[in-house]
Amino acid sequence: MPSATPWGQLPILEVDGKQLTQSSSISRFLGRTFNLCGENAWESAKCDEYVDATNDLINEWVGFRFNETDEARKAERKAKFIAELMPNCLQKLESIKEKNDGDYLVGKKLTWADIDVADKLQTLEDDINPTVLEGYPNLQKFKNAVFSLPRIAAYVEKSGYTYKGLDNCLGKA
Repeated sequence: MPSATPWGQLPILEVDGKQLTQSSSISRFLGRTFNLCGENAWESAKCDEYVDATNDLINEWVGFRFNETDEARKAERKAKFIAELMPNCLQKLESIKEKNDGDYLVGKKLTWADIDVADKLQTLEDDINPTVLEGYPNLQKFKNAVFSLPRIAAYVEKSGYTYKGLDNCLGKA
């Protein structure tokens, strides 16, 4: 039986009767649509870079969190993630944020990459440990700045959004 979704998975964005799938594709589309791609081609490329780098990290997290069925291997992969992969990525992001004066990762105004990366940082806090950003003061400030934006704060308040909420929906809590 064929799936009702183009790639057999969510999310799907529907615009004018047309469907777009894949999280990053949807985010990039919305970034272009709402002028959230930076001030120039370089800033747009940096948005892509930071999102792609954090996608790599989150893919590792998904690998042990949702896909690994062998409990010993799952524990091993999680330990490596916490001890090596996550700190490596967070330190690089901390350095990037330290070099950019404003509240955001790229330039002086909000980009789609800021929203995407802040969301991934929240996911790590929700699932790994609420203290994962300790020792990364610039990332803490950055994530708080993004989540304090009025429309994002209102969405979080209304939806009760956390990644753990997804576990409840999937029956994994």
